[in-house]
Amino acid sequence: MSLTPRLVGLACLLAWPLSPLRAEESGAAVGIGGKPADPLNLPALLPPQADLVAYAAAHGLPLSGIDETPRGTAGAPGDSVTALITLREGQALRQWLVRLELAPPTDKERKANSVPESAVTVNGHDYHFSGGDPLALDIRVAGPFVPGKKPPTEEKTARTLVPPNFLALGLDEACGVLVAVLPPPGKTGATPSSPAAAPASPPVLSARQERVVGGMFPALITFFNAAQTTPGIREIMWNVLELPSAWSLVKHGGKIVPNFTFGNNISALAPAAWAMPDRRLFYLALDLALNEQPALRVSFVVTSPAPPLLNTAGIVGLVAQSPTKKDKRMDLQIIAAHRTAATPAQTNP
Repeated sequence: MSLTPRLVGLACLLAWPLSPLRAEESGAAVGIGGKPADPLNLPALLPPQADLVAYAAAHGLPLSGIDETPRGTAGAPGDSVTALITLREGQALRQWLVRLELAPPTDKERKANSVPESAVTVNGHDYHFSGGDPLALDIRVAGPFVPGKKPPTEEKTARTLVPPNFLALGLDEACGVLVAVLPPPGKTGATPSSPAAAPASPPVLSARQERVVGGMFPALITFFNAAQTTPGIREIMWNVLELPSAWSLVKHGGKIVPNFTFGNNISALAPAAWAMPDRRLFYLALDLALNEQPALRVSFVVTSPAPPLLNTAGIVGLVAQSPTKKDKRMDLQIIAAHRTAATPAQTNP
């Protein structure tokens, strides 16, 4: 993947309460808030299959331990994250083991890619972000592991460049701001037996809060750019995705127009709700519509993007689910994250 020289056009407008935050980039609309929340749908903490555990042991891939560093610590080549991906279709279950490791870019990669920038407008105020000198992300994927079938013997590999400063923006601080300023899920000021209340006044955000909220967009884009480079992930997502109907394609001139909505459910997680009870965690749901038809629901568990979790922008769990076929879903959980051996770090088992 070549880095986009400039990510522009993310225009964020507060329109309270129907769509508290809206962004647009390249024809794709992004809205925050706007309808009652669904119940929390956390990624499942599924155990790895025995064949996968054996494969990891044979190939030196860690399956436990999360190193901790202070926020603002720079990522370093050798920092790695191990993710377990599970695809469920009814009773069928397949798993993949994914390792993401930071690496220095080659001279050729460095010359071919400039420092990316992102321009975001929040409440009419412009904020600019620099991605910093890019780092490479080496990706290894083993799988699928299927119960009762011969395990894989070869890995798929890929390599992409990532702007570390975008990843370091993370999503957790923006979630904290939005939890504080958005009304509770489903609370719009009206009841079934009373007239709709007057719209609430737009929340007053400080310049720092606006910048934090704006920063979640380049972080999220960078994460998805890396995810779509990962062998197998794109195919898994297409398996879960609900494609628009033939009529909607005709209606939109043969084009697929994406629309993202999130904020329907943003909340802080109780310490015992996830596998990292000692960290500040948030839950974030995102809905994707294609040509105004529901296509995919994605839920995240996010925390601080401090290394080694910089590799995933602080995303430690994800579930992608079909909006109509509830038995078809992909779960991702970070099961190990370690700093390079040259960097001292505190590790939690």
